[in-house]
Formats: sequence, C-alpha cells, structure tokens
Amino acid sequence: KATICEPANEILEEIGVPCKKINECAGMYMVDPPHATGALIAAAYKAGAKIMNLTRVLDLILRNEGVLEGVVVNNTTAEMAGHDTIHVDPIALESKIVVDATGHDAIVVELLHKRNLYQKIPGNGAMWVSRSEEEIMDRTGEVYPNCFVIGLAVAAVYGTPRMGPAFGSMLLSGRYGAELIAKKLKNE
Repeated sequence: KATICEPANEILEEIGVPCKKINECAGMYMVDPPHATGALIAAAYKAGAKIMNLTRVLDLILRNEGVLEGVVVNNTTAEMAGHDTIHVDPIALESKIVVDATGHDAIVVELLHKRNLYQKIPGNGAMWVSRSEEEIMDRTGEVYPNCFVIGLAVAAVYGTPRMGPAFGSMLLSGRYGAELIAKKLKNE
C-alpha cells in the first residue's frame, strides 16, 4: 500500500481509484499502488498521451542560440547493450514544451547543465515530507525557456527535501504544471 495526502486523493478518485481514509492520520489516504498506477496510465492514454516504454533521454534539441525544442531518445536496452553490440539510431522528438518529470535524476535539467545552459543542480535534500510537499508545489514550473519541472524533479533541481512516502505533491505538481503549460501555449 501507499499513502497519499489530500487533496491529491481527488485526482485518483476522479479516475476511479479507491482511496481509503486513514483515521489515525488527518488528511492521509491509503491506495493500492498497482491500481493507482494502472489508472493513471489509462487516463493519460485516454487524454491522448503517448508512452514510449524502455526509452531514455540522451540529449536535447537546441536551436537558435539555446532554444529548447525537444529531446533525443533511444531504446534503453539498446543503449545498455552498447553500440558495438546493437546499434539503434536515436530518435529526435520535437516539442514546443519539454517536461522534466524524470524524478530524482532531473535528466533534462542535467542535460541543460551539461550544455552550460543551467547551473549545477544540487539534488534532493534529506527527507522531510511536509516541507517537501509544500516546496514541490511552490517551485513547480518553468526553469528554462520551454522546460518545466514537476514532481520529484523539482526537489532535485532546487535541492528541496525529498518527499518520501506521501505522494500527494507528485500528482498535484503534475496537474499544476499542466495548467502552467496550457497557459503558456495559449499565450503564444
């Protein structure tokens, strides 16, 4: 089982995931992780998302003096085997917006740093659940033109405490990040 704090339980309940209130802990709910994960994936597909399983981000598409316009990906198993064993050319995925939701690794922002376009990221601080839940929400957003960070990637980029077992801000950060992105795209 996993815990989730309110109001993030509402996101799961909207897509049919049962959330059992924990009476001994105000504002906390218990969920079944495989059910929640499966329902979130199904909802993403229903909304039009495309998911590329076993895929990793290798590089960025940067144009016009550092404008981020997508990512370069490849098959994870081919990368692990090495180019001498299996050579699979990477794929360029162009996009107006890139979302770094890669968790503790913050891969997209790390690649910006590697290209000297962003400062070194500090990584997650020590676990402090309540503070992390707040700071993830406060700092979700655009960190570089066309690059938004959400969820655990926020903690890695800003050095905030890791969130631990209360997964509320991961869902809420994703929803808030989507709202910020929609607003940016509407204003373009």
